[in-house]
Parts: sequence; structure tokens; C-alpha cells
Amino acid sequence: MWAVFAFMAPNLAWASTGSSGGNAGETLLIMSSARSEGMLAAVAGGGGLNGLARNPASLAGQDYRAVSGSYSSLLAGASMGQLEAGFPAGPLVLAVLLGNFNAGEIDMVADGGGMKKVQTQNDIVVGGSVAMPIIAGISAGLTMKWYRSTLVETYSATTQLFDAGIKYDILEGDLSFGGAIRNIGGSLKYYSSAMSIPVEYAVGSCWIPWHNNNDRVEVLVEAAKMPNNAAKYLVGTEVVFRGVLILRGGVGVRSGLADASIGAGLRFRSYGFDFARVSQPGLPASSRVSAEVRF
Repeated sequence: MWAVFAFMAPNLAWASTGSSGGNAGETLLIMSSARSEGMLAAVAGGGGLNGLARNPASLAGQDYRAVSGSYSSLLAGASMGQLEAGFPAGPLVLAVLLGNFNAGEIDMVADGGGMKKVQTQNDIVVGGSVAMPIIAGISAGLTMKWYRSTLVETYSATTQLFDAGIKYDILEGDLSFGGAIRNIGGSLKYYSSAMSIPVEYAVGSCWIPWHNNNDRVEVLVEAAKMPNNAAKYLVGTEVVFRGVLILRGGVGVRSGLADASIGAGLRFRSYGFDFARVSQPGLPASSRVSAEVRF
């Protein structure tokens, strides 16, 4: 037991609860949507619930009620899932979320001898977000997160953190700038010593060079500081056809390594479905699916 704990504790929950794809290694704690994963760069794009994990200010433009969910199957039986709901309330837009990460099972020696299966790691996050326009073109948002992580069904740690973000839209929304600070004020203590969750910083922009009725092209760029203080640079795009079919792609570069993503989405009236596939050097490609209902 001690050997397993000593091996896992330095990695903490964020080694696996960050985004499974282009943002691997980031300490998102709450799960990115398949739309954000498909573009990689999303701190200035991804409006509404789609952008909540990257920038809580994304909520401010949501003038409808919606529920959404995302799921990703990872390595060695690990999986992630998350549900969100958002709705306008006067000048504010409010959202709540519930997420889970399950790292799969391992075989361990039972107290009476023999072997038993235990969950390697199981994490739960509960959050609440609020966003609103401040002055013309500028919106701000805040997400509070309560996080509980359990290792090998024995050692547990909890923490509370928050994310803050801002967006600035000009040219009637055709050009946006965004910035976010994530995981402010939290640490995890599984056993004898507390380990800080590193704060993340990201800035970026979203440009719509062309749109016509229900067709649109978006180009996004982003720069982020990762937990190991290395910089990461991302470029993504989204192309919408007739308001129904959506294609996405993105590239991220960090420490000389490149990640890549592709994605697609469908919109039918109040229903939306998204898929993303992300590849990283030295790891199998991962997939993510999301669905949203507006009402």
C-alpha cells in the first residue's frame, strides 16, 4: 500500500483530470467540451457552456437555458465524465457542474493475503459559475470548484479553488480577446504533507474572418503557462456549414512537442453533438464526445 501511495501522490489528481488531449498536463480539474478539444485554442472562443472549462467569462453571452454533458475514455480503463447546466438570470448567467474521473483498477495484496482489485484513483468535482457583461464589449466570469480526490480507495484529499476570466469583443463580435487564471488558492493533502495545485494562465484571441447567414469561419490562437512553467502555444479553427455541420482542427506546441486535434459537430434546432480526437507524442490518441440541449 505504501509503495503504491508513494508512487501516485506526486502525480496528484491533475495528472489525469486535466484535458485528455491537447491540454494534457494542464490542471483544468473541470472537463473541456469536445468543441474546445477539437479546436485546442479556446480561451477566447467556445461561448456558453462549451467554453466554461477554459474561460468562465464565456458564459456571459448565453441568452438561453441549456444542459450539456461530455465523456472521454482514456488509457487503461480510465474515463472522465461531466454534466453542466446554465441559464440566464437577469444580467447574470449562472451555471452548475458535476464531474468525475475514474483511473481504472489495479491488483493489490489484500490484508488476509491474496489479491484484490481497487480503484487506482477516483475524483469528483462540483462547481458553480457566474458571468456577466461589465461594460460595452467586456464580460467577466468566475467559477468556484470543490474537488475531492481518492487514491487506492484509502487516501482522500479535498480542496476549494476558483477560476476567473475576462473577454473583450469588438467589431460586432468578429474579433474577441480572452484571458483566464485557473486553480487559484488550492492544495491537496492526501496524507502527511500538502501539495499545491499550480495556477494556470492563458490568453488568446478569436477572429471570424468570414460569415454569411449560417456559415462561419473562426480562427483562434492561444498562449498558456503550463504547471511546469513551460509555455504552450495553440492554433485552432472552426468552420460552420449552414449552421448544421461543423469541422474543427487544432495544433499545440509545447517544449518542442506538437499535439494535434480534429473534431466535428452537428446542430439540429435545439440539439448539438460534438466529437474530438486528439493525438500527443508518445501516447495513443484519445476521443471525446459532448452533447447539449437548449430550451
